[in-house]
Amino acid sequence: MTPRVLIPSDGLRACVLRLGDALSMDYPDGVVMVAILKGGVLFVADLVRVMTVPVEVDFVSISPYSAGHGASPDRQGPGDQHLRARRRGC
Repeated sequence: MTPRVLIPSDGLRACVLRLGDALSMDYPDGVVMVAILKGGVLFVADLVRVMTVPVEVDFVSISPYSAGHGASPDRQGPGDQHLRARRRGC
């Protein structure tokens, strides 16, 4: 099966630039980005590169099932405690 291009690279790049500009304007003091491993890492990296405000990045890993918990997703993030401690007025 041949991969199909859903969004051309120039269109995707333009969307990332618009989103980065909007986030930078809306949050001048900076943001904390949380990327879902593994698929979100490249998107967050592209977004961080175009932003003009301070950015912290953390990662969360999600698996479809956790042992003994039925169908509930299992969430794991090395920085979970760090993010909870740093919440700013949310």
